[in-house]
Amino acid sequence: MSADMLRISGMIFLVQMLINAGVFMMAGQLLPQMLGGFYAKVGVGARGLLGMAVFFMPANYLLSYCYRVFDPAAVTSINIFMATVIMIGMTALVIGSRLSWMMLPAAAVTIAGCLWLYSLLGQKV
Repeated sequence: MSADMLRISGMIFLVQMLINAGVFMMAGQLLPQMLGGFYAKVGVGARGLLGMAVFFMPANYLLSYCYRVFDPAAVTSINIFMATVIMIGMTALVIGSRLSWMMLPAAAVTIAGCLWLYSLLGQKV
């Protein structure tokens, strides 16, 4: 794996973590024991505005930076893969759901789709 792929993977991992943290904060599920009082005092609209400033805007900026600096085919493929993996992981951690063995075939299809997308977008027209 090249150094660019590792850098892209790290940045996309951070992007996806920021996005999912913002979504869970808006739903009142991000650190509920620590932020429970905050969730009780502010509404969903205020949490949405705070989520945009703290989580979504930095994630959007970092993602646009990745597309500007690196190969868009690689960024898109890694973004789709990381979004799937992190969504499953965050759901398991935050909500406490158990992982099923049926996720392995779904993950395999996602990986195959990402490789296909990378080969399709990587071709020069």
